[in-house]
Amino acid sequence: MRGLLLGIAVFLVSTFARGDEIDLTTTGTGSVTVPVGYEWTDVTVQCWSGGGGGGGSTSEYVGNNSGGGGGGGAYADNTYPTLLSGLYNYYIGAGGGGGPYSGSGSAGGNTIWNYGGTQDIYVTGGGGGYYTGSGGGPGLVIAGTGFQGGGGGGPAFEAGGGGAGSAGPSGAGGNGGDGWGTPGFYGGSGGTGYGAGGVGGGGNSGLAEPGSLPGGGGGGASSSENGAGGANGEIVITYTTEAVPEPSTLALLGAAAIGLLVYGRKRR
Repeated sequence: MRGLLLGIAVFLVSTFARGDEIDLTTTGTGSVTVPVGYEWTDVTVQCWSGGGGGGGSTSEYVGNNSGGGGGGGAYADNTYPTLLSGLYNYYIGAGGGGGPYSGSGSAGGNTIWNYGGTQDIYVTGGGGGYYTGSGGGPGLVIAGTGFQGGGGGGPAFEAGGGGAGSAGPSGAGGNGGDGWGTPGFYGGSGGTGYGAGGVGGGGNSGLAEPGSLPGGGGGGASSSENGAGGANGEIVITYTTEAVPEPSTLALLGAAAIGLLVYGRKRR
């Protein structure tokens, strides 16, 4: 009898609880739904913002005619014991575009997770790199627990700055390396991070490279080129799904358990 009751308990646990993960990568506004009759427990929501785009360049052979690297996206998370059935909104920031010729890169988009109407996770995108100027600033944590991204590398003559890396659960993103032009013309290295930054463009190192997902900053351009784009942000949700039985179901299960106990006593 005890073995039968234990079997029922194991059946209920295996039927009504399972581990799941949602990986959200489409930028813009969206939502996730906890279905009616279920709840999510032991929930962790992780958010990355978009990386900044690398700056463009000019063909003027004076000063630093190359672009700075884009800043890396920030990271933040939050945990929830339970998410009840309902709709939960979010926004995922896109990576910033690389700067055109004689133009700066654009900033990465912010990523926001809403819980109960409150923006309790909010990370800003990495800044765009400037053309013939400095690298973009890091993405920052506005709400939630996390780390900021790295800062984009600065340019040199004919050599763009490297894009910065994005932050992650274990720490801040790394800064992009500065371009250097003597001897040779080499773009700055991409910053390390959860999403790596792109290498800056240079006559001896090729075109600027885009940042890696999620949130890596784009490399700055060498002379007469465009900067590379930053990587998009991301949201990852891990949780356990548990069914919430209807009252009638609970009554039926209770009656079945009582019937089994009565049957066992009669047999004894």
